Amino acid sequence: MRFLNAIKNHSPRTFSEKIPENTDVERYFVCATTTKAVLYMQGW
Repeated sequence: MRFLNAIKNHSPRTFSEKIPENTDVERYFVCATTTKAVLYMQGW
C-alpha cells in the first residue's frame, strides 16, 4: 500500500484522469511515473 500511495501522491492526476483515457501518451506518462516511483523507493 505504501508503494501505491507513493505513486498516487507523486502524480494524482495521472491515476484519476489519465489512465481511463488510455492513449499512447498517457500510458507512456503512467509508465514513466511508475518507473520514477520504483527507482525512488529503491533509493536511486
